[in-house]
Amino acid sequence: TMDSTLQVDLGVTMSSTLDVSDATILASTLEVQNDASLNSALSVGGAVTMDSTLHVDLGVTMRSTLDVSDATILGSTLEVQNDASLNSVLSVGGAVTMNFTLQVQNDVSLNTDLSIGGATTLDSTLQVEQGTTLKSTLDVTRATLLASTLEVQHDVSLNTDVSIGG
Repeated sequence: TMDSTLQVDLGVTMSSTLDVSDATILASTLEVQNDASLNSALSVGGAVTMDSTLHVDLGVTMRSTLDVSDATILGSTLEVQNDASLNSVLSVGGAVTMNFTLQVQNDVSLNTDLSIGGATTLDSTLQVEQGTTLKSTLDVTRATLLASTLEVQHDVSLNTDVSIGG
């Protein structure tokens, strides 16, 4: 038992436990050769660098940005509580379900069939590059311009005036 400061000018080797009951201040590096166990919170005032894997058994809460430099692999669901921004390509390997509106600012390319389960409204022109098949009625509410031949396979009904030029 000592009642004052112990000052050691050279190295110290202890063959048993060092038990400190109050705060400990180190003026330089703490290096641990084997496992280290902390039985309560760890507070770090600066950046942390790890040369190996960080394994966490329970949840992780971050109060700022998570910045990952390389690929990220999630073994389960990713749930985002607010907006998500992707600044490059999004590649999805399976089906996608959206529970609300999909809004796209630029062009959309579909490389196979498009199936729509409800009515479709277009706010501008529909341009089709190849043949089009309609399995039901084509209902046009305004003038229609055909730039080539109109061929009708069955009966035609015209319910008002007809003007044929040429």
